[in-house]
Amino acid sequence: MKYIIIKSVLILNLLFAYGCKSHTNNILENDLIPIELDNIKDSLSFFDIFSKIEIIPLETSNLSLLSQMNFVKVVPYEDFIYILDSKQHLIQKYDSGGKYISTINKRGRGPGEYSLLSDFGINRHNRTIELLCPTGTLYRYTIDDADFVDSFNLKDSTKSTHLFERLSDDYYVFFSIFNDKKLIYYSTKENKVVKTDYTLPDYILIKSTLKFAMSPFVRFNDTVRFYEGHNGNIYSIDTSSLSIFAKYLWDFGKYSFKLSEVPKNENDIYYYRLGNTISFKYASSFLLCTESDRFVISNFNFRGRIMTLAFDKILDKTHVFHKTKEGVQVFSGYSYKEFHYLCIPPKYLSQFVNKSILSSSQQIALSTINIDDNYVILKYTYK
Repeated sequence: MKYIIIKSVLILNLLFAYGCKSHTNNILENDLIPIELDNIKDSLSFFDIFSKIEIIPLETSNLSLLSQMNFVKVVPYEDFIYILDSKQHLIQKYDSGGKYISTINKRGRGPGEYSLLSDFGINRHNRTIELLCPTGTLYRYTIDDADFVDSFNLKDSTKSTHLFERLSDDYYVFFSIFNDKKLIYYSTKENKVVKTDYTLPDYILIKSTLKFAMSPFVRFNDTVRFYEGHNGNIYSIDTSSLSIFAKYLWDFGKYSFKLSEVPKNENDIYYYRLGNTISFKYASSFLLCTESDRFVISNFNFRGRIMTLAFDKILDKTHVFHKTKEGVQVFSGYSYKEFHYLCIPPKYLSQFVNKSILSSSQQIALSTINIDDNYVILKYTYK
């Protein structure tokens, strides 16, 4: 889990400052989506993607403060917003206006308690909140009172588990940084791991900056996508075969990155520096990804800048930009229904909002936020 947190810190400092097909990973051929990077112009309007943006300051108090420079995951559910603070190993619950409601902190050694917390999700079928301990145990608690319901463990088939998504009432998919096979499929009905799949060199995930920032899983309605951090390709996870299949494959031409560019058996410093060098030469280090009914949005490194790729599924058109023509950046976060959520510290707000995209009331809301306040939720409404 520490590698995810370290990567998140690097991203916040930067943001807020294989091209090859793998047959061993059961990936099918698909049409490549061409993307031009030679003449990038910040000509796309913010309002070509979103109709409006709302600033939601999270309540600032001793109980509600999120850790600065930390991996935070945002999941809206019903009238509440749940946020994972992985440094403190807890979940903060706020109402839709940002008022602090409660903290879910079950860290301990007793029944129904976890030692560490690396990921979480909301099970909308049985209204439970699910918390993942990287030792391989998933804990379920009631959504209203956080009472312990049950848990299951992946047992000895994995070295560790860091991230997960629920695929169906029966199946879950887990991602392990240290396992030889990174994707682990678990059946609750059979109470066991039923399949492992997908290989990736450990030096990509552990030593380099060429990986995803928070999670390789993206939920789009009832479908779970999986994306590769080193080249940005996106796959759908098929629940019948428990396999990944190509959905969006990007073709950056001469700027497409291939794993063959990375030598094996080098030291940590070499891989870190190599990642920075590669991001200047190729489109790589796809940090974040999200998908709505109309758009696929991803962020990646290229020539020393964080770029945004916005693919319009309806018009079958891609846009690449550093900032919109209004002068703001657009980052992937969590998309649900017609909304998109991004959680950031106040000191980086100026990179994402300005008067040209805010209503009068939202400009007033922005003026009330201090740099030392708690995180801020940016709630976008898609067109």
